[in-house]
Parts: sequence; structure tokens; C-alpha cells
Amino acid sequence: MLTQQVARYLLKSARSVLKGNEPTNDTQSILSNFLARQDQGAAFDVLTKDEDIVEAFAWRSSFLTFEALKHRDEQKRSWNSLLVDFYRLSRAHSQYMVVKNFYETLQSPAISSELDPPTLDVMHKLFRLYALHTLEQEASEFYTSSAVTVRQIQLARTSSVMKLLEEIRPHAIRLVDSWDFPDWQLDSSLGRSDGKVYEDMFYRASELNPLNNITVDPYPDSPVLFREKEAQKAKL
Repeated sequence: MLTQQVARYLLKSARSVLKGNEPTNDTQSILSNFLARQDQGAAFDVLTKDEDIVEAFAWRSSFLTFEALKHRDEQKRSWNSLLVDFYRLSRAHSQYMVVKNFYETLQSPAISSELDPPTLDVMHKLFRLYALHTLEQEASEFYTSSAVTVRQIQLARTSSVMKLLEEIRPHAIRLVDSWDFPDWQLDSSLGRSDGKVYEDMFYRASELNPLNNITVDPYPDSPVLFREKEAQKAKL
């Protein structure tokens, strides 16, 4: 239901842009920008420029919006027949919002003053990892919309994402610990705050495992062997 509400809002915004109304919010702005440049195409440098990554996500969302609007208004397709398109559209726009807000937060002076340079550098790498990983996962939509080229997608998958994973890997434990999840919520031997991994694994296996209360006997005539009760015959 939520995906349909997002799609309905985007279609309404696209209709407003087509009428020539001045954009009043970010959504209408990216739709207006796409409409003005759709015949020229896009050339986003997503591999080196963060702002171009945001623009590529906006372009893809706008492209899917006008495609859905064409199916709905020009081809007169029913609402239910477009539910899959609406899901893809709402997903694309949601991912654009995540990338946009992530980027703008990292660029804000408040964050720069609150975080030290090493932490800010790790957060920037996380931004690029999420954005480029999402781009390669949704490669067909980015390519169809002409937001990126096939070569850019290949380089994002084989070079950029792999390099970012290598750079972020040493910080993985501290990034997870920063959420400060309590032991009872994690419920994991590996994630214990006291570091007693093997002690807890042994305790779980020897004390908490319910199978420890069951006697296993390989002999079929043993009196301690568990047997299913014979089903009682119904009396007529």
C-alpha cells in the first residue's frame, strides 16, 4: 500500500511539471530537470564525483516516474496492471532519498564539527559503498534510463565496490559496536561484550540445549527409548 501512495504522489508531481508549473519541492525539481535534459541525455561521473552519484539516482527515479505516467495516462493502463512498475518506482525513489540525505548530511558543517576526520572518512566510504552497491544491484534501471554506461557499471562492480570493502573491513567491528546493542538483544556468542566466546558457546551447548534432556539409546528394545503412542481406535 505504501508503494502505491509513493507512486501516486510522484505521478501527481510529474503531471504538475508537465503543465509547466514551477517546482515547489525537491521531487518536482528533479522531475523538471529530467524533462529539460531528457533529449540531451546524462553524463554522470559516478565513479569519482559524489554529487554525480546523487544526480544519477535522481535521474533514474525521474525516468521511471515518467515511464509509469506514460503507461497510465497515454496508454490508459489500469492501476492494478501497473503495481509492479509502481513498486520499482517507489523503490527507486526511496533509494534516491537515502543517497541524497546521506550525502547532504556528510556535507553539513554540523557533522564536520561533531566527527573527527578519520570517522568522517569512514562514513564517506560507507556512503559510496551503499550508493555504488545499490547502483550495481539495480544496474538495468540505471542503464535503461541512460544515467550510467555499461562500462561504469562494470567498473563499479569490479573495482570501486571491491576497493571500498577492503578499506572498510578493518572498521567493521567498531562500526557494529557503535550501535551499542546489548547482549540480550544480540543473543550471540560471537558478539558478547565480555569477549567470552568459547565459554558461552560451551554453556549454550551443554546447559541450554534442550536435546541434553533427551536420552538417546540405539537399542530398539530399550525401556528408555522414546516411542510414539499407538493411536487409539475410535469407538463406533
